Amino acid sequence: MPVNEFERDEIAEYAALLYGPNWRSTLAENLNITRKQLVMTLASDDPVPEYITAPFISLIEKHLYRQTETMRKIENRLQSIRGQRVNHQQP
Repeated sequence: MPVNEFERDEIAEYAALLYGPNWRSTLAENLNITRKQLVMTLASDDPVPEYITAPFISLIEKHLYRQTETMRKIENRLQSIRGQRVNHQQP
């Protein structure tokens, strides 16, 4: 399989991280396919079709964007709290 394509175990691993233990149902829903179709496709020895890989890339990108935004928000808040503590400690 070419390096620029998802392997089945990668899809399973990343989908489990994104959606938790019920990742098959949620991923199938987000891909607009049936759970059975997803399971059978991932169980097949055929290359993973683009109708799964292309939208899956988009789903991962959206997740990473949301995570990045959340991390920025938390970092900003922590800096704000730390700044307030420093200011309160000064005479």
